[in-house]
Amino acid sequence: EIGQIIREFSVLLVDLVLGLVCTGAGCGFWSWSPYVSHQYHFSKTWAEAQSYCREHYFDLASIDNAEEALELVKLVDIRNSNSTWIGLYDDLNSWRWSLDDDSFYKENERSFRNWYKENPKNWGGDSLCTHFQFYDGRWSETYCLSSLRFVCYDGEEA
Repeated sequence: EIGQIIREFSVLLVDLVLGLVCTGAGCGFWSWSPYVSHQYHFSKTWAEAQSYCREHYFDLASIDNAEEALELVKLVDIRNSNSTWIGLYDDLNSWRWSLDDDSFYKENERSFRNWYKENPKNWGGDSLCTHFQFYDGRWSETYCLSSLRFVCYDGEEA
């Protein structure tokens, strides 16, 4: 337990020194959602963001219903960008959540989608991942190699 506390403190200290964690009302830890907890203001590709979240927290954020999507619109800091990576990606057969453990989801939560009109477009089988648009809470797909800010889930249910 003490090792975990030291590890979490070290990650937080590095994040704070580098200015990577948004703190204050609307950023940092959000208790409103069991699957969204940390917002970052630096950009990474989807795979890099997933790796970062898995290394330091648990995984990229999942959004399970319309209420969570709208609450995120109200809470996030949009000064530096209008969208962020979430954990939904196209595995070429279907759209899947990065957090792939069924035990984390209640009935129908894994299938929730909040696509912007005419999305997803599935652009010719290229690697596609999902970004959340802050101005309306809708989702769009884009190439996974794009660099965007991201939201992590810390593995703790609020």
